Amino acid sequence: MNPYLSTWEYSKYTPRGSSGGLETSYAQQWSFHPLEIVTLIIPNFFGGVSPDYWGYMPFTQTYNYFGIVVLALAIIALCGKKHRKTATFLGISSLLFLIMSFGSATPHLSNLFLKYLPYFNKFRVPSMILVMVQILAVIMAGLGLDTILSLTEEERKQWSKGLFKAFWICGIIFLLWLILAKPIFGGLPFASAQEKQQLAKYNMTEIPADIRATRLNMLYTSGILSLLLLTVSIGLAYLKTVKKLPQMIFVVLMSVIVFIDLYTYTGKFLKKENLQPVQQYKDRFAAQDYDEYLLADNSNYRIYPIEQNIISDARLPKTTGEWAYHHQIVTGYSAAKLARYDALMNYLQDSVKGPGEWRDYLIGIFSPEKGEIPREKPTNIMDMLSVKYMLHPEHLPYDSLLVNIHPVFDGSDNVIIYKNNRALPRAWFVNKVQKVAPADSILPLLREETFNPRNLAYVETDIKDVQAPDSCSVVQTVNELHKLAYDVYTDKPSFLVLSEVYYPAGWKAKLDDKEIPIYPANYILRGLQIPAGQHKLELVFAPESYTISIRLSLIGLLASLLTLIGGLIWNYNRINKVKEEKV
Repeated sequence: MNPYLSTWEYSKYTPRGSSGGLETSYAQQWSFHPLEIVTLIIPNFFGGVSPDYWGYMPFTQTYNYFGIVVLALAIIALCGKKHRKTATFLGISSLLFLIMSFGSATPHLSNLFLKYLPYFNKFRVPSMILVMVQILAVIMAGLGLDTILSLTEEERKQWSKGLFKAFWICGIIFLLWLILAKPIFGGLPFASAQEKQQLAKYNMTEIPADIRATRLNMLYTSGILSLLLLTVSIGLAYLKTVKKLPQMIFVVLMSVIVFIDLYTYTGKFLKKENLQPVQQYKDRFAAQDYDEYLLADNSNYRIYPIEQNIISDARLPKTTGEWAYHHQIVTGYSAAKLARYDALMNYLQDSVKGPGEWRDYLIGIFSPEKGEIPREKPTNIMDMLSVKYMLHPEHLPYDSLLVNIHPVFDGSDNVIIYKNNRALPRAWFVNKVQKVAPADSILPLLREETFNPRNLAYVETDIKDVQAPDSCSVVQTVNELHKLAYDVYTDKPSFLVLSEVYYPAGWKAKLDDKEIPIYPANYILRGLQIPAGQHKLELVFAPESYTISIRLSLIGLLASLLTLIGGLIWNYNRINKVKEEKV
């Protein structure tokens, strides 16, 4: 139950947690097209992995290939008598998983799965379910190998005839591939849909000849290897059935062939030239001059790495994860995104709904609407997220004239640090609150120029007796991953906003050791109602689901251990009883 209970609880607050699950096009973006089944036999038919991959998915970084010899042994398990029932069950299961992986390629079927198959609409990347096909194929291959090793004299004669025919059929297919594969498949487009779109931008209709040649050659050589190994493995199985090959040598040779079959494609990721020395990773994460400048500021703030300059297309030298190594950032990535934060990011960064807050700020300066004079628009979202610094590739034109932000450091690699003069601290009192329903209607209000997060907080429930304080203060005393603490003072009953992500499943707030509710403020932040006076405020992340899951896991482990011990005792007594009866 640990960590699955916590994961199940968290999922309710992600886009996957709604009754409808993920949006269909998003959930099925990485669907395994039925035509790509051929890659289970010839792994490089569609180029293998990106950047050479030209199949139906946006890109891929892994092979779905599990070995043509493994597949052949799995088929043998289906044909033999010894494991036919088990192999048939596993084969049907594999077929179902394969169909489920088709996703958007079979919309009517996949919509049926999304609507009625429990939890199917919570998962993204349908092609990942092919992992189950790979696991079951390996089990079936083991059953197939055992089938050959367990043949009786009568069965051996029948199998030898069938394997001899199969050997010649595979051999003929191999020879035909050598002669005809390039002429037959040379007319394929060898370009993905995304690549065709890029080509169209440059008025090109075909991918460059050298890339076509490379991908055709990958297809051709991949087929040669697969069909050759298949032919050899069937030949070895035939030799085993006619007693020309000892059992141990047969097993060893088949294992070597399977290893060669898989290592040819997966081994490239383990080769020395694809690995980097530890020191190289340490150097990559070593603090640079711009990191040291930011780390010299001991206040509690966040940064916003703006990865690309929309004016010149220049980019920052680090990825989001690398910035997070040294700093608190507002951007990032999670496969299971927190729905509220993800929605807010669409308003901060560019989204389908229009320009994000940063681009809108630049538009106001450099490309104002007709009839308007250039001006700095407010950056309410960055301000309330305590974004004190923005990292930008290259200087903005005339940035010395800006007021709301201004350059404070020119770093190496053209990293320019801008300071946000309007950034709010990590906690502040507002003058008033305003209820807005439904909750997601708050988001566009955050971009309104009339909204000032310093004075107003949008809330989702009625909160009474909130006054504008004449005198107030907030001092943070603890800033840890699972614990926050503040010394707060207000001369009137007021509303405190914390620039921390609102997540109700586990965060508890105590004011002078008495629990108080945490309200969502401005859709994504936390708000608390504070009575007049001096107080100690503490927030702790201690979800009950985690405690329960630990207890249940412990019970499960103890029960398993006791069952094992009980079984051993029972088996020991049974053996002794049999011995006594024999005596």
